[in-house]
Amino acid sequence: MKKFAILLLIYFLACHVSLEKAHAEEYKHDAKNREQVVNHFVFAILNEEVRNAADDYYKKETVIQFDWQAKDYNVVEIKQRKKGNEMGHSFLISLTVLPYDYNESTQLGVDTITFGISPQSLQTQKNNKSLASTEVELLDYKHREAVYEES
Repeated sequence: MKKFAILLLIYFLACHVSLEKAHAEEYKHDAKNREQVVNHFVFAILNEEVRNAADDYYKKETVIQFDWQAKDYNVVEIKQRKKGNEMGHSFLISLTVLPYDYNESTQLGVDTITFGISPQSLQTQKNNKSLASTEVELLDYKHREAVYEES
């Protein structure tokens, strides 16, 4: 959980900090590519929570994939609490994933999983590094049947 908290803190800081010339030639990203990098980062830090939510929903071991080219949904959506809006968490992150049965390799659905993320506090560790304690709560699991395209 501490590793998740550190990664989440870095993500939130990265959203508010503009990286200028550092490695500019090597890592030039347009707005679409930067968004995809952030989306991959969100999946990386929430991977275990997403897989656990799918396993609990289907009552079996799953493999999670995603479809970046999907036209009818965003793979990752992040909402931040605005003043006067009581969401119960500082951030809501919804991920639309394609769960597959681990043993049969069959697609189980197109599911949207929403987590509430709440940074709790900053704590100074003995090496003087500050870490955010973060609460992650599964708020909603919406299942849609998988749609198969005919060849």
